[in-house]
This record gives sequence, structure tokens and C-alpha cells, in this order.
Amino acid sequence: MSEMIFDHKTGLPVDAGRVANRDLWDSVDSALAESAGICWDGSHKIYVLMDDAEVERMREYGFGNRGTELISLEDDTVDFGDRVREWFEASGDLRFISGSSSADGPREIFTLIPQFAETA
Repeated sequence: MSEMIFDHKTGLPVDAGRVANRDLWDSVDSALAESAGICWDGSHKIYVLMDDAEVERMREYGFGNRGTELISLEDDTVDFGDRVREWFEASGDLRFISGSSSADGPREIFTLIPQFAETA
């Protein structure tokens, strides 16, 4: 049984095993275009932070310290797409990319690239 993920644009469920590689990265790029920051645990967890509240939450969790990275729009002029791809390639087998948002109420975490997805 494949893991169910939800398309960031439509909110509809998508079978992870049937999502084309291009579609996975299109979903990431779409989220990055609206994001306030990105972070990586230095191992396999990559997050696209959709608002300033999520940037602050991850900073409070310790991202940006001791082997982790956190980049916000105000911190850097790094191309988020290039950096996320670099992190993804440097990550271990359990790698994934999720988005997080709390601008419209309770915190929402959504999958952009699930673990074990074929992206090459």
C-alpha cells in the first residue's frame, strides 16, 4: 500500500507511487514561491516554512544551530530552490520535504516529497 499524500495546490489526495518526479518538484517549487523560509536538520528532514510564525517556531526548536540550517527571507538572498535541492541530495535515505504553515489558524504540516519517493 502506498503512502497517501495531499497535493499542495488542490488539497486532493495523491498516490505517492503514481506522482511523476516533475510533479513532486513542481509542488516544492510552488510552495517555495510563497515561503518565508526553509530549514534542514542536517540529516533527512527538510521543511518549507510558509510564514514568519513557522520560521520563529523552527528557530525556537533549535534550527540554525549545531549542524542544522535555517534560512529566512530576511536572513539571506540564497535561492531557496537551489538550496533545498542541495540539502535533498546531501540527505540520507529517509529524506523528505514537508511544508508547514500556521498563518490561517492551527499549524498545518503537508507533504511535498514523501520518504522513499523516486525523484531522479
